[in-house]
Amino acid sequence: MKACEIFHVPYKKSFRWKWRHVGEGGRTTESAHSYELYYECVKAARDAGYEPRNVLKPGSERIALYA
Repeated sequence: MKACEIFHVPYKKSFRWKWRHVGEGGRTTESAHSYELYYECVKAARDAGYEPRNVLKPGSERIALYA
């Protein structure tokens, strides 16, 4: 599986989750949808053939994902 990261995006007065993969040459693949729940985003990334590695949570603090 290719590595991806999970990050938050603004949504109304809150936020939602998306995943993205940066491939060779800097080409970015990003989820078309945003997800209300973090685990829904992780599952969507895995279903698309990506494995989340690092996560950006609100406040831009990096945390490791161990799954």
